[in-house]
Amino acid sequence: MGKKGKTTQTQRQTSNQTQSTSFDPAAVSAAWDNYNRTTAATDQLSRPYAGPLVAGFNDTQRDAQQRMLGIANRPSNGFNEVAQMARELGSFAPPQVQGKGYQAVNATAAQIARNSVRDVTAGQLKNIDLNPYLNLFTKDVIDTFGQDYERQRKIALVGDRQRAQGLGAFNGSRHGVAEMLTNEASMRAFGGLAAQLRQAGFENAQQAAIGDLNRVLAADQSNQGMDFNVGSHNTGLATQVALANAASQNRANEFSADQALNASQYNASNAIAGAGVRSNAAGLLANATQSDLQQQLTLANLVSAVGDSQQAQDQAAIDAALQQAIQQNQNTIAAQQLNLAALQGIPMATTVNSSGSSNGSTVNQDHGAALSDALKLAALFVPSDLRLKQDIEEVGLDSSGRRWIDYRYIWDEPDVRRRGVIAQEIAQTDPEAVRMHPSGFLMVDYSKLEDGR
Repeated sequence: MGKKGKTTQTQRQTSNQTQSTSFDPAAVSAAWDNYNRTTAATDQLSRPYAGPLVAGFNDTQRDAQQRMLGIANRPSNGFNEVAQMARELGSFAPPQVQGKGYQAVNATAAQIARNSVRDVTAGQLKNIDLNPYLNLFTKDVIDTFGQDYERQRKIALVGDRQRAQGLGAFNGSRHGVAEMLTNEASMRAFGGLAAQLRQAGFENAQQAAIGDLNRVLAADQSNQGMDFNVGSHNTGLATQVALANAASQNRANEFSADQALNASQYNASNAIAGAGVRSNAAGLLANATQSDLQQQLTLANLVSAVGDSQQAQDQAAIDAALQQAIQQNQNTIAAQQLNLAALQGIPMATTVNSSGSSNGSTVNQDHGAALSDALKLAALFVPSDLRLKQDIEEVGLDSSGRRWIDYRYIWDEPDVRRRGVIAQEIAQTDPEAVRMHPSGFLMVDYSKLEDGR
């Protein structure tokens, strides 16, 4: 228990008046009683839930586990027999079917005689004498142009002499230079024209020779193709005759081999059918063994299901005990809130002036601060964990962006509605307003959310 408050009275003398403050003993006593109850309540809230949180295995579940272990460890005689039969069948070697072979008659295709096809050899232009292809009139044309250029040269020389005589420089050096330039120009013009004519004649002769070479090659290729076609036709006829004879002989040999193969396959089928009968017997035994194992597993699963149901009931009882502990804490907080509301209505102290006037009820600062700190811890933090709320409906956002909801606690009656916030959301925006209760659930100090309401 905390200490009791004592009645005090103080006086303060000023230049104008005297103030006297007195405390009501009953009010102080009530305040300290409420402080002590608050301390005890917060003491209770700080104690973690000591009951179990998870239901352990019950006897029925342990029995089911033993059944499962028994099934896993029991001798598997039936499976051993099946395995033995499987090994025997695995070593079964069916009779090998040996077909009667025969030597197939091969046909030999006829070959084209290489010497019956003429070779083709392309002619080379470098080996061709181009003289027969040259134009016989090219020299006459060049000679005619030479005579024309010679006449023009002489006419030009006469002009040069006349100009030299007119200038008084006949047979002088200037006259000699002019004749030399005239002769050079005439020779250049004639030489260029003669070269062009001879080049054109050579190119024409070369094209004519190439044309003859191509015609000779085409004729040789045509003759070679005819030789090959005749040879192919003759060899094809010979090959067809050989193939027909070989096919007739092979069909006769194949018929005899098929008859021998059919007999061998019949004998092998009988042996395989006997092995199939033994395989079916092994399958029936395996099915019977599997059926027995399945029945045992089904029984063990049923026992396990009953144990799981019992465990679920035990877990429900543990959850109910935990919710009851949370409800008791909530009821304690609600009661302390009522005590605080009642305490606020009790006058704690009265200050009286010398004139007889009173300035109202005040609380002694020392006692009031201690009482306020104790009551805030119990009254301000409210369980707001999402896991404790149901039937949630959003109301809207406050000015700070916090989401407010209507809800009821999981222990409330269906018609109860409360308004508040979700602790997990407030922890993201206002972490200083969220505390974790020793039970592991989150609580919210709503006084720190006043700025947004």
